[in-house]
Amino acid sequence: MLSSLISFSSPTELKHALTGTLSDDDAKAFDELESKGLPPIVSLRTFALILGVTKLLAFIGHEPQNFYRIFEIQKKSGGKRVIRAPRTYLKCIQMFIAREILEKQLFPDFVTGFVPRRGIVKNANLHLQARFLLNIDIEDFFGSVDEKSVQIVFRDLGFSKSVSDLLASLCCYKDRLPQGAPTSPLLSNLAFAKVDRQVQSLCKASRISYSRYADDLSFSSNRPFEENFRDRVGRILEKDGFRINQKKTRYAGPGQALHVTGMLVNEVVQPPRELRRRVRAMFHQAVTDPKRLKETKVKLTGWASYVHSYNPRLGKSYLKIARGLKSPHVEPPKKNLSR
Repeated sequence: MLSSLISFSSPTELKHALTGTLSDDDAKAFDELESKGLPPIVSLRTFALILGVTKLLAFIGHEPQNFYRIFEIQKKSGGKRVIRAPRTYLKCIQMFIAREILEKQLFPDFVTGFVPRRGIVKNANLHLQARFLLNIDIEDFFGSVDEKSVQIVFRDLGFSKSVSDLLASLCCYKDRLPQGAPTSPLLSNLAFAKVDRQVQSLCKASRISYSRYADDLSFSSNRPFEENFRDRVGRILEKDGFRINQKKTRYAGPGQALHVTGMLVNEVVQPPRELRRRVRAMFHQAVTDPKRLKETKVKLTGWASYVHSYNPRLGKSYLKIARGLKSPHVEPPKKNLSR
């Protein structure tokens, strides 16, 4: 069942509003999409009716680049990342597409990024206690997915060519997935599905465990990797327009710390010792000297949730401490009595 058609209470009501305007093919496509639990978008008109708009949707679809804010943020590794954030109405459309279409798709267990109830801990667990580890980063992951690939994603989900073209135009910025759009993470996963299958097939034949968290590919094994393994993965990526970021390729073996998406996997899944000590010190100060604590209650709660993801028992104790803190009292502004 569809959770929301925005302007209609049910697909039946929408279909009634379209009486006399649907061709036989569109009517059939309408029923097929509804049976999959997807919004029955068979034309620009139906999408406009679902969203409660008409000309505005067509205009945004033709000129999507006019509906973004562009700014830069500093990367932890240095340099700057360009963010293209959709403006309010386009963002609402993209959130509808993400919620009603993209979030309903299934992903293999080894895909752990941008998927509900998965994350860095699930990703790291797939490589726990391996002896050899290879991490490969994809350069400009979102920017490597072009609009044609996004059109194919929507076509494969059952939408017509014209609707797929419209949906893709609403999710892309100048022919690429934009960093900052709510649709980009899941669309990148779907566009990368063919590569995932080929990489997984290569790994299965070589008894190698594979996982992917967004643009971070991890491979582990109990025996050394073949010399040309990384190059074989690189060739698979390049066939679909993706490139390995050579600066972020890391290989580790016995006697070394094995990191997967920031978590150690040598014995148990946990962050590096330095981070664990820093977090422990935060909560120690929250108990012994809360007045000098620099972190806010909200930040401490976030750290407690992070710890809970890999160590539930410790995370619960930290969460109890965070919740016990008093929120800082903010004095209301004093009235100017001289006026």
